[in-house]
Amino acid sequence: MRRLTGTDPPRRATAHGVSAGNARAAIRIALFIRAPVLGKVKTRLARELRDAAALAIHEACILDMLDMLGALGPGLQVAVYCHPARQAARVSAWLGGGTVFGQRGNDLGERMLAALRESFDNGSDAAMIVGGDVPELHPDVLRRAAFLLAESPAVLGPAADGGYYLIGFTRQGLCPQAFEAIPWGGPDVLARTLDALSRQGVTPALLPGLRDLDRLADVLALAAKAGPGEAAAPRTRALARKILERGEESGEQPFVNKGLLPRTPTSQKL
Repeated sequence: MRRLTGTDPPRRATAHGVSAGNARAAIRIALFIRAPVLGKVKTRLARELRDAAALAIHEACILDMLDMLGALGPGLQVAVYCHPARQAARVSAWLGGGTVFGQRGNDLGERMLAALRESFDNGSDAAMIVGGDVPELHPDVLRRAAFLLAESPAVLGPAADGGYYLIGFTRQGLCPQAFEAIPWGGPDVLARTLDALSRQGVTPALLPGLRDLDRLADVLALAAKAGPGEAAAPRTRALARKILERGEESGEQPFVNKGLLPRTPTSQKL
């Protein structure tokens, strides 16, 4: 499969981000992504920009996230989970090889719960789900989440849009009710999840709030922080800055025109 944006593959993705999926580790981090397909990713952002710009942002963010995850130390294993599952092999080729797991389940909640259970079945003591569109996520936040899971049964990373960018559990603390009857993609995902956990007697530890990239305001906020001192997420920040500087809100500047994956049904967001 051809690369979609011409950006370089992530550093150490095969060693740290993709092919490590079958190894045992104390804590497993499942990176949840959508296959990069024109018109099927970042649909809310695409309404404010254009499909091609949304796809470019989506791809850049995945690659930056894998670079960030590659900086994690031992004891934190990373596995990539792709939706739709049938695109897993093609996403693996796009990333340069290695294992990419297909997400399994009828909705986002079922898919996250299945990935957590798979992690525990493979021997992990704790596991986290991380969204693939959080360019400001730093390795220290994930290390903090791992530390918190040594003291708490669950951990959540609140997102600015009312959802969450990370959810994690210990093996003993896994709470399936946290993934049931949640209006995925809505503004009260976090509140509903906290309520579900509370009803089961689970009090999660909370991480710092971060933005994921769903709307133009999120991209512009990232661009405002894309100065020389900002080394994290270089691909995503460069695109955000380009959008800000060229007035990409009008959709005049195409980012991607060819080398596309086949179209797939619209997927749900994390």
